[in-house]
Amino acid sequence: MQLSLNIINDALSDLQPKLRVLDTSAKVSSVSIYNKRKKSFSPEHIYVGMLSDLLTNEPSAPGVFFVAIPDRKRAEDVPEGHLMNAIVLGKDCEMLDVFEILQATFSDVSTWCEGMDFFLIRRKSIQDVLNLCEQIIGNYITITDSSFSLVAYTADLKCDCPHTNDLVRYGYYNQEAISKFNALRLPEFWKDANDIYIDDSKVIAAYPTISKVIHYNNAYFAHVVMLCDKKPPTPGLVDMFKILIDHLMVCFERQWVENNQMPHVYDSLILSLLEGNGPGEDTINERAKASGLPAEANFRLIKITADGSGGVMLQRLSQELQDHIPEARVTLSKSILIALIVQNSRHKNRFTQIIEMLQEILDHYRAKCGVSDPFTNLLDLHLAGIQADVALQYGYRSTYPYFASNSSKKYPRVYTYESSYPRYLMTNTPESERIAKSNFAFKTLIDLYRYDQEHNTNNLELLYVYLINDRKATETAEITHMHRNNVIYRISRISEMADINLDDAQVRFRLLLAYELFVI
Repeated sequence: MQLSLNIINDALSDLQPKLRVLDTSAKVSSVSIYNKRKKSFSPEHIYVGMLSDLLTNEPSAPGVFFVAIPDRKRAEDVPEGHLMNAIVLGKDCEMLDVFEILQATFSDVSTWCEGMDFFLIRRKSIQDVLNLCEQIIGNYITITDSSFSLVAYTADLKCDCPHTNDLVRYGYYNQEAISKFNALRLPEFWKDANDIYIDDSKVIAAYPTISKVIHYNNAYFAHVVMLCDKKPPTPGLVDMFKILIDHLMVCFERQWVENNQMPHVYDSLILSLLEGNGPGEDTINERAKASGLPAEANFRLIKITADGSGGVMLQRLSQELQDHIPEARVTLSKSILIALIVQNSRHKNRFTQIIEMLQEILDHYRAKCGVSDPFTNLLDLHLAGIQADVALQYGYRSTYPYFASNSSKKYPRVYTYESSYPRYLMTNTPESERIAKSNFAFKTLIDLYRYDQEHNTNNLELLYVYLINDRKATETAEITHMHRNNVIYRISRISEMADINLDDAQVRFRLLLAYELFVI
């Protein structure tokens, strides 16, 4: 394992080192004790010796580096132009202590890199690779994707930066943070930022940061940010960050080739809970906290399928969902796109806005989605997944009547469990469907449909609108563009023609259930 002189300089920081090297990018593979009787030295080693010996017998081998320990000679005694290939220490110390410090540094970095290499071979996650750097780098690190959603972070480290804590708490940068990014024109900078860069302005974060923007196909793909909250942004720390980035790039490239998107810190938790294989409640709470998810909140689960589009279309749809709906924790499982919506109780109309955005996005991709009932605990995620499946299977209507539940003109691609479960209950088997369609209510709808076809009327639609609006003639008139008195007259004629009593709650209930099954 080769270490840069900057990393070695950082390892000796308690000994007041002064780097007197022209080429700070040079690297060495191990540490040795300087022997003044030795005639040749290897550029693969860095040699630890006493400053007086090095000044008396200054080695002239090119590309060979030394650590000079003060004795009777001090750092200020080094003449101009001498020892330009050495790290000169300013504090008294034992040669063996310096040797052991550097030997431990080589060992620690080597072990770290071997661990990351092993994880990459085993195709471990970005989070797994990031976990390995917590002890050796020590600073807080976050990774986000191009939609500003959290991918991974150093979960076992503490952080007191409000900006970073908000990212981890919500799982994405909130609108306030994004507004700051835009005000500082950071997205424009990130678009062209190819190298590791340091930001010590503290305008966004409470500490200086070292960052790397990852691009693929000229697209902003991911962003790795190290908060320098424990260690300052020295050249050695930058070099350590580069080692981490080199290993993470293997993960990023793999994600780009296989999925065209980044994984997220919450993926495994959501998928395991959906499969019903989740751990106990205490473990879920801990994993939820580490994943940036609240264990309890106002949730909705959405499952999305795109007809015949394959994985690539779903990956694009996933990115668009994250761009437009920051409350969504989006993950891809086989041919289903899963979005867990974390609702803010203070914004009661937000879910309606989300449904409107969903409809627009789904229409573009010719996709459809099933939406679960609201739930408040992640333990209920498995049941919510079943509800979304039911909504997908039983909510879709490709034929008449367009005005029935989940067949509205407004949201033709969004199907809710609330509106779909009666049809699910009645059509769970072919026999139950046959029996459900044998009652008077279904036969009434058949008769109304046939009458409408022969006389060019809309009795079937009018009755449905009237029933779902609690028999309110004014609201029914507004929806059907009729006069209120005309609605009252037409409903009375339908009641007479079908021989039904709409004052009877059971009759109304059975008619509405029949509408759920009514597909010609």
